[in-house]
Amino acid sequence: MLAKTEAERSDLHRRLLTLVQASQSVVGTVELEDVLSATIRLARELVTADAYVLWQKSTDGKWESARTFGVSDSFVRLPPPGSGVTPAAPDEPMVVEDVTRSPGLEGRRD
Repeated sequence: MLAKTEAERSDLHRRLLTLVQASQSVVGTVELEDVLSATIRLARELVTADAYVLWQKSTDGKWESARTFGVSDSFVRLPPPGSGVTPAAPDEPMVVEDVTRSPGLEGRRD
């Protein structure tokens, strides 16, 4: 039990240090491409997942993938959320722990 608690504390400490270091790289630039790349790197270090996608609204109000990692080409080519072909994207950030069990994402699964 003590070893597990220590391992969890150590992992939390590592992730907090990573967050602090990465946040400096995210806020240290005004270039969108640099911010997107740093955000994906940060997500990969802090959140265990098979793939990562950052979505953004374009100037015409449509959602599009801004940066991806580990996502298939077929997923990226799917009509974006809110296009009328797929459900509209939420206005707030959405964290999905398991896409295979999340209602409303059936059409976004590979």
